[in-house]
Amino acid sequence: MDPFRYSSLKPLGADEIRIFGFEEGEDSIRIQHIRRPSDKSTTSEVLPAYHALSYAWGSEKQDCLILVNGGEFSVSADLRDALRHLRSDQSLNSHNLPTLLWVDAICIDQKNAEEKVVQVLRMKETYEGACKVVVWLGDEPDRREATGRAASFLCDRIPLTSEGHVPILERPDYFRDPENAPIMRIIGQDILRRPW
Repeated sequence: MDPFRYSSLKPLGADEIRIFGFEEGEDSIRIQHIRRPSDKSTTSEVLPAYHALSYAWGSEKQDCLILVNGGEFSVSADLRDALRHLRSDQSLNSHNLPTLLWVDAICIDQKNAEEKVVQVLRMKETYEGACKVVVWLGDEPDRREATGRAASFLCDRIPLTSEGHVPILERPDYFRDPENAPIMRIIGQDILRRPW
């Protein structure tokens, strides 16, 4: 089978993103381009509903193959596992519509420096435009309890502002408590240090 090549797609414009949907077959997806509505647009342009995935890239080793538009594409085991989980997650498809996803490692050509610069600058908009942002912390059995505790901490103790933003945490003592070390290892992953 031939490898997937971004050159088979038209280049992304500054006002476009790629999203993808799952196809038949466990690790098969199909990418499409969508245009972000312009602030100056006079038409009623609307982005299709999509979910954005945020995950810890972990190992740089890209040794798992998925199919993108029928071509082989290498991803990390963590991303492959996240995609498999999302494929089976019925809560993402509550209206029986195709689940569309945006994942930076797939939707941005990581070997195209010019595209990466433009798309990274628009990453905040991409996440804000998603109808749901899914955070994948992994599925390792020894981390499940700590991951659940971290999620509970984030949901219960970090109230959103009236604008829906997460304020700066006001309990620095929480981070120093040895009992919370497993939670802090998860929260401290590079996923939560990203500017978007």
